[in-house]
Order: sequence, then C-alpha cells, then structure tokens
Amino acid sequence: MSKRKSHQLLSVQADELICRFMQTGATQLPNLLALYYKKIGLSDLAFTLIVHLLTFQSRGNYFPTIHELQERMSATERDLINVLQRLVADGFIQIKQTVDEPGVLSERYDLQPLFQRISAMWLEEERMSGTHAEPYLADEEEDNLFTVFEGEFGRPLSPIEAENISIWLDEDGCSKELILEALKEAVLNGKLSIRYIDRILFEWQKRNIKTPAQAREFAQRFRLGKTGADAAGQKKPAEKGNTSTEFPFYNWLEGDEPVSRS
Repeated sequence: MSKRKSHQLLSVQADELICRFMQTGATQLPNLLALYYKKIGLSDLAFTLIVHLLTFQSRGNYFPTIHELQERMSATERDLINVLQRLVADGFIQIKQTVDEPGVLSERYDLQPLFQRISAMWLEEERMSGTHAEPYLADEEEDNLFTVFEGEFGRPLSPIEAENISIWLDEDGCSKELILEALKEAVLNGKLSIRYIDRILFEWQKRNIKTPAQAREFAQRFRLGKTGADAAGQKKPAEKGNTSTEFPFYNWLEGDEPVSRS
C-alpha cells in the first residue's frame, strides 16, 4: 500500500472516530454540585456515583442497574448498593415510580432533593455573608454572555440558543445582569435549558421585574410563602420517611398562570 493511500485510510478512520465521539453526547454537571457535595456530607464515591447517574439520565436511562453502574466504576457491587441505600435513606435521592400509556410500571432515580439540599446550603451561606456572590460563574466580570452560558451548559451554544440570548438583549430589553440572574435560577432548579430561562425572563417581564434585586426579592417571597404552610397558614405535617430538607422551588414552566409566548 502506498504512503498516500495509507494516509487517506488513516484520515477516514480518524473522521469516523471523531463522528462517533461527537455522537456520544454530553452530560450537564452543575458546578454547585462539585463545589458543595462534601459540605453536605457526600463521599467522593457518592459524588462519582451521582455523576454516572446523571450521565445515564442524559442517555435516557433513568434507572441503571447495579451491574451497569459497576461496569463504569471501580467500586464493588456491595459498595455501590451501600452508597445508593445511604443516598436514599439520607434523602439525597428518591426512587419514583411512573406508569406509561400502555400501563407499564417503571422506576427512576430523582435527584431533585439533592439539588434542593445544595441550593439551600448555598442560599444560607449567601444570607450569612450578606453578599450575592455567584460561585457558579467562572468570571464575574465576563462580558460575553455566550461564554458564560457555554460554561454553565458544558457545551457550545446552538445557533438558535445564541439567537435567543440576542433577542433577550436587543428586543426584550433585558439587562445582562437580569439574564445572569435567570441563569442562576435555572442552575438552582437543576433545569439548564434556554426554554426554561426564557420562561423565567418572560414571567419577570409580566411582573415588571427589571433588576436582579427585584428578581431575588420575588423568589424569596414565593419560597417563604410556600415553606411549611398551607393556604390557611397552618404548618403541613411532615411526610413519613422524608428526611430531606424542605426547600420549595418555583417551577417556571408550570407557573400559577401558564401562558404561551409567541
């Protein structure tokens, strides 16, 4: 085989490998998880396990087996079972059952309690320090919103996503600071998507919220109004077996006044 044909073959093989690599997708890992997992009492093994759960979920597998997890980790089967049992017992994750249209029962790992625990600790530190630091941003003076979003999303923005950010700035008149505040809300809720952030900004626009301070005040009022109280102002009884810290979030995609944005 000539050197020229050999180089051509290697080039084709390299292209195929790159295509396969790009098709494996990416896993969104919130920076706050990496910053706070030790502070909330998680071990390195538990953190690694959660990262793999997020990876499986990004590929559509919401309830990987112990064998599937063990294939990706160096821990023993018994260690993985013990860690999963501890995460459930301590209220970091929940196992939820769902029924699809044909009536098939399935289970999934719900990581929302973990994100709520981390967010509660972060907000408490914010309250104690009296500042509004944003540790999830690599550079607080970053002028390029695209770079900030790409850093949080863990991937390049699509042309449509970039266009949405430009619309927020140029057509909707949102300030850079307000957009970053909406990004923070999405991070706290564990819902990193342009659609989710767009709904947040739209809801704030409806309520004439124009500054990050007004947005934080609104979110705080909502959370205080929902924490441990029903419509009559009476405390709700704690759910049996639920040891997780209660920290309600506003689901911007399913708000009290659902509307469609044209």
